Amino acid sequence: MQRPAYVPLPELMEEKRIAALHELQLLDTDPEEEFDELVALAAELCGAPQSVMTLVDSHRQFDKSCFGLQRRTTVRSDAFCNYTIQQPQTFIVPDARQDGRFRENPQVTGEAGLCFYAGHPLRTADGHAVGALCVMDTQPRELSSVQERMLRVIANQLSIRVQMRSHARAVQKLNEELDGERKLFRAFLDSIPVETYLKNQQGQLLFYNKAVAERFGVTQEAWLGKTSGELWAKEIAEGIMAEERNVIETGKSHTSYVAIPCHDGVTEYWKTIKSPIQRATGEVMLANISLNMTEDLRREEALQHAQDELEEANQKLRSLSLTDNLTGLWNRRAFDSHVETEVFRAQHGCTPLTLLMIDVDNFKRLNDDFGHSHGDDVLRQVAAILSKSVRSNDIAVRFGGEEFAVVMPGTNIEIAQAVCARIQRALKDHAWMHREVTVSIGVADCVADITADDLLKMADCAMYRAKRSGKDRAVAYDASLLAHTVEPQGATVMQ
Repeated sequence: MQRPAYVPLPELMEEKRIAALHELQLLDTDPEEEFDELVALAAELCGAPQSVMTLVDSHRQFDKSCFGLQRRTTVRSDAFCNYTIQQPQTFIVPDARQDGRFRENPQVTGEAGLCFYAGHPLRTADGHAVGALCVMDTQPRELSSVQERMLRVIANQLSIRVQMRSHARAVQKLNEELDGERKLFRAFLDSIPVETYLKNQQGQLLFYNKAVAERFGVTQEAWLGKTSGELWAKEIAEGIMAEERNVIETGKSHTSYVAIPCHDGVTEYWKTIKSPIQRATGEVMLANISLNMTEDLRREEALQHAQDELEEANQKLRSLSLTDNLTGLWNRRAFDSHVETEVFRAQHGCTPLTLLMIDVDNFKRLNDDFGHSHGDDVLRQVAAILSKSVRSNDIAVRFGGEEFAVVMPGTNIEIAQAVCARIQRALKDHAWMHREVTVSIGVADCVADITADDLLKMADCAMYRAKRSGKDRAVAYDASLLAHTVEPQGATVMQ
């Protein structure tokens, strides 16, 4: 039977393979029991005296786990596994001494005396062959069909464990990002000129911000776990607890206004809002925000409204899974929260905001001609190009299917046009595997008195106009023509 020859991987595929290998962080690490047990099992089931789990780097082969021989590092050009990672299935050399590719190999002619080799590639979730599971012998031999299947099954199990490592690392990174968001939100609550706290159903304080601590002259930890009955006089405490019980039991927010005489004869006027909020576990808690309205009641009411909306938006962001599994960009749910927040900021801060809606041209034809796996790879590459082409404060998301979106805070149409040109230029310069990939882009800017839904419809309208106009172009929605009615005639091609 003719055996497959060694064919080097294309340069781009090899670069991605090496990058995937280094992301695993397994090179030059100590043996691990979960790998060692499977490697030993492979030797036993295949009746071979030696078995190895290898990782193939750019210029070397590293033995992560060994059975029947010492761990070592081999020059890649001498490694049998260098052939294995090029193959879709198991690579077998019955007698290396009779094989023109290996008879002069140092592993065959040297002390190791390698004669028989069978290896199956180890792959990442993206399909990159980063190494191999192989069994070896100093005598020529063949594997039975059952042994070959067992080798493949064990190799697949090793691949799954490698993929789980990668997934765990991604989850850890996400947790670190979420922890950073929590710290940022705590800093945000400490910086605002309002008092806020959070209580559980038993009335114990779980959190209060810096403003509360400073007003009553305590640290931000001193009152944690305490109830109103432990902090205030009986009559005052009973009134507070009755109000809080009513909010939790009815599930309705309660707003109250209180006049507080101060020691200097001045009366302070406070507005307090108590609201029920629900944890993922189903537990209902009570959130409280208090504002001093003495100096400017109307201004404080506007600030409170803005605070409520921003707090709700941040709570939604923290409770959602924010990334798209295929591309690594933000997902649709994150987009919905981001765009609502950014439209609110743009409307109240009188700052520009632009939205890009992007559709991959002829994507169905790509899937039909080259398969869904290639289509997924195209989407990942388009996502990577978008990430590199937009600015650091822009928010790139996978909107769904072959559609992407970019939320661009502080950006007008002229700057957006330059970003569109940069995206299209990067797509044209990219080395695509089968055929060039282009996109159609719709551009809309946030004008006065529109909602996030309006902005999305405007950008979507402009994007479809771009597709009907010949594709591979960017079209801007003319907001001065129809600020609220989204029709095709409200779009103009960006030159």
